[in-house]
Amino acid sequence: MHGLPNVAHVEPVRNQLKHAECVCKLCHGRQLTSRGAGPLSTTIEQTDEVRALLDSGASADRSSHDGATLLHFAAYLGLTACVRKLCKTSVTIDTMTDRNATALHYASLRGHVDCVRTLCEAGAMVEQVADDGMTPLHLAATHGHALCVQVLCEASTMIDQATSHGYRAIDAAITWDQAECVRALLDAGASMTANKGCITLLHSACILGSNSCAHVLSSHGARDSLAIEAATERGEIGLANWLTRAHAWTPLHHLEVLTPA
Repeated sequence: MHGLPNVAHVEPVRNQLKHAECVCKLCHGRQLTSRGAGPLSTTIEQTDEVRALLDSGASADRSSHDGATLLHFAAYLGLTACVRKLCKTSVTIDTMTDRNATALHYASLRGHVDCVRTLCEAGAMVEQVADDGMTPLHLAATHGHALCVQVLCEASTMIDQATSHGYRAIDAAITWDQAECVRALLDAGASMTANKGCITLLHSACILGSNSCAHVLSSHGARDSLAIEAATERGEIGLANWLTRAHAWTPLHHLEVLTPA
């Protein structure tokens, strides 16, 4: 689920129908259109209209052809007020699409931290796994949404939850060189032990060329001579020398070196 879930139809659909038509269709209980979420998705950026629709008895749990509900679309678009309103109704917060993705997956993927926070406070399942084994935390870490990572870590007791292949959120952050996400995960207590590939996180960062992540890991006490060798083999002499010198540094020295002026 590194890529975008199937919501490409949102943008063209949501602007096509007039609001009055949407209200009429929804309030009379007509079926969703064949073009996706239909009338429901056309007005989700209008919080007052969403409120009116829900108050008129429209179902917030009606879904598009791929199982995405109004809450999914609101979370994907970062419409916090709509998400908040929906969470206060009888909506099923953890409704899953045909790929087992929840609204929290969508908000985390897009980096909408206020939506992520609202969903977490409403009791969304933080550890829900999509078809590809990815949790909301995996997605936030992959796409560099450090603030979302922080919120998800505060709500989760399984920061080191891994896919069937042993792929954790911190592994995802390192793979895509998301240093601030690595920092947020480590600060929240993520483990620095080796993954199923039996190589350390520092070694992995050096192999992948995730130099900024290597600096952060080192600042948190990561040490691995094989990582230095990997950096050297990749021609990253500066990083290799930095890691070599870092062996003698104290945590305070690391903090002074890595903190922006």
